[in-house]
This record gives sequence, structure tokens and C-alpha cells, in this order.
Amino acid sequence: MEKIKVALIGFGGIARFHNAAYKTLSAKGVPVELVAVCDRNMEQFTKEIAINFGGGDSTIPAGARTYTDVDEMITHEDFDMADICLPSFLHKEYTVKLLSAGKHVLCEKPMALSYEDAEEMMRMAKKNDRRLMIGLDLHFTPEYLFLGDAIRSEEFGRLEYIHLWRNSMYPNWGAGDHFSNRKKSGGLVIDMHVHDVDIIRHFLGEPTSFDVLTYDNIPYCQTVTTLLYYPTLAVKIDSCWDKAHLTPFDAGYDAKFERAAVRCDGNKLTVIPYEREPYSPALTAVDGYAEEIAYMMELILEPTKKNEANPPEGTLATVRLMSEIQELGDKKAATMKA
Repeated sequence: MEKIKVALIGFGGIARFHNAAYKTLSAKGVPVELVAVCDRNMEQFTKEIAINFGGGDSTIPAGARTYTDVDEMITHEDFDMADICLPSFLHKEYTVKLLSAGKHVLCEKPMALSYEDAEEMMRMAKKNDRRLMIGLDLHFTPEYLFLGDAIRSEEFGRLEYIHLWRNSMYPNWGAGDHFSNRKKSGGLVIDMHVHDVDIIRHFLGEPTSFDVLTYDNIPYCQTVTTLLYYPTLAVKIDSCWDKAHLTPFDAGYDAKFERAAVRCDGNKLTVIPYEREPYSPALTAVDGYAEEIAYMMELILEPTKKNEANPPEGTLATVRLMSEIQELGDKKAATMKA
């Protein structure tokens, strides 16, 4: 089978995990090859970078060419897909550019900083008949897939309540400290809170209403609590990226069903039935980044395959909801400060 050739756009912190994923997939025989890496700062090609949950693989594969200009790369490089790992405010610009050049695009989250920009990305994907998927790795993470299966199958009865959390120290690894500039990063709500809001939206659909409370310490480095209301349950989502320096990243959820509770703490999953002893389901440990990239390869190789795992139409709906959450949070924060 012919290999899908990939160009990695941006070689910052998250790109190192994508880089490692391509090596993992190649070793497993997945028909994918990272042929080029582009970053406007050539120092990135040799620089070590660690983010809130560690450092990925900083070694560019032998044979992969490096570029500091995307247009030059498009002109001189033969590749099928662009993997965009740029700061959030550049997602729309470069996704549109690469789609217009006839490339499939996997773009890191968030999809875009506005619903209008996300719509434009969707339009360009359809216009050029290219695949577009956003890097939301919870769609491919076993502990969250277990939750989705439990909700759909009602193995433990109906879901009655769920609390999700995601916490990090301040993301000071971003180029130019762009995370502290909401016009560039979207702030905590758009950049990190989006993971849990999106996966719940994927599992449960659109909420009937919501509420949100935000708090600023460093500008736009907030704590955020969102409540999503559904006809038969409420979902609570907490995020913070203002933890003390070097505080370990943590994320997880507590879900209450009619006949059991399910707790995820990092990659430790425990089911607590109401009438027998707790147990840990046997889950296959996987790399969420590798899984999402492998799925993207399937979509490219099978043009008629429907994207059911992480459809861009769903991500577009998430962008709309996140924008509404951000707007309400701003209004309430302004009222509190008045």
C-alpha cells in the first residue's frame, strides 16, 4: 500500500508528541511517512521543549526535510496531508492555505478562535474535497471511549451525573507567551476547557442550557466551571491552568449511573458497582495522538468512509458552544468586577 506523506507544520511542544506518533505508526506498519517539518524559527528543529504533561520526541526522522516557510514547502515538497500544530490564532489561516493547496488537514485543537473561522475551514474542505479533522484526542482515548460506550449501552443504567476536570500549571512554553493573549490562544476556555466540553457534546449532544463561572488571576489564565444541563442530568466541568509552578497535569471524571459509578483519574479507570466489589476494566493502553492520526489515515485511504469518531461537523458545533460559554463567562466576570 502506498504511504501517505505528511508535513508537520509547527514544531513546538505538542508537535513533538505528533512526531513520536508517526514513528510509532511507521513501526507498526501503518502506511504513513513524515516527510517534512516546517517552523518559521529554525531553532525549533533542535530545541528541547516540554509541556504540561512532559516532553515528546524532538528528533526529526532521518530523511524528513525541514523548512522555515510553508509556501516554499508547498512548492518543493510532495505530500498528501498537513498536520498543523501551530498556535491557535493561526489554525484557520494555515488550514485554509493547505486545503486550498489540495492537502488533507489534521489540525490541532481548538478548531479556530471563532465560529466564522471554523465555518470557513469547513467550506474549504468541502470545496477542495479534502479531509479535515481536528486533533481532539479524547475521541481516541480508551478511558473516555469506555465512558461513551457505557452511556450508549446503558450497561450500568442511565447516566445521572458526571463531573470532569482538567488542571495544569500556567502554559509558559508557548512561543512568545501567546497563551496569555486571548486573541492568540482563546484563553483557558477555548484552549483547554474545550476537551471536556467537546467530548460530552459528542456523547450527549447539545445541552438544553448551560451556566459558567470564570476567574482571572493572570490575564486569561483562569479557573473555569461550566454546567451543561440536559433533560435528565447535569454535567459539571472544571478547568484550571493557573496551578502552582511544576504542578503535575491531571484530568479525569466521576460518572454516576443508576447501578454503578465510574471514576477515571488520569489513566486509572475504576468501576464501582452498587452491589459488588469495585474493579478496573481491562483496557488496551494506546497513544491517543497515534490513534487519531491512524484514523485520519483510514479516512484518507477510504474516501467513502464516514468520520464517526471525530467528525468536523461536531467540532464546528463545539466551537459555537465554546464561543457562547466564553461570552457568558465574560459577562458574569465583568458584573463581578463592577
